[in-house]
Amino acid sequence: MEIVVEKTALRGEMALRIRIPGWVRGAVVPSDLYTYADDVSLGYSVSLNGEKVEGELVNGYFVIARKWKKGDKVSVHFDMEPRVVKAHAAVAADQGRIAVERGPVVYCAEWPDNAGFSIHSVLMNRHPQFTVIPASGSALASAPAKWPSGSRSPWPLSAPKCPPPCSTTPSSNNPIIVPLR
Repeated sequence: MEIVVEKTALRGEMALRIRIPGWVRGAVVPSDLYTYADDVSLGYSVSLNGEKVEGELVNGYFVIARKWKKGDKVSVHFDMEPRVVKAHAAVAADQGRIAVERGPVVYCAEWPDNAGFSIHSVLMNRHPQFTVIPASGSALASAPAKWPSGSRSPWPLSAPKCPPPCSTTPSSNNPIIVPLR
């Protein structure tokens, strides 16, 4: 992400605050309702006019305070690795279920996207290895999955299609469920 100052009428210093999302800082949500099921630590970097800027977070924001001038360019990079999210043990309805997230995007596998297939038959490894595949402006997350004995995967050598973002709400007709093995 880039921010470029096109003009400024300020005479003094101004603080630019760049929000560093919870998923970069290891927090799925601001409570313990959901957590990451891995020990991956993501990072971010901020640069000003091509030079890396060091700073502290203040209430979730990276702050750059300075006298800005025309042409100043701030570049921000967030690591975005696919991660498995699990619910708190007290959430009975989500026991044995996971979500897959990459940055701000939550992926889902649901019946309409996987015609002729019951999502209830997919088992995901507890520590899956994901591959990010660029696909015309977005990305698909793919991970090996296992089908119960006697059933056959409808997709050769791949997991269910999980297009971003999850645009429908789970219902009795369209469950979004990925059980853990």
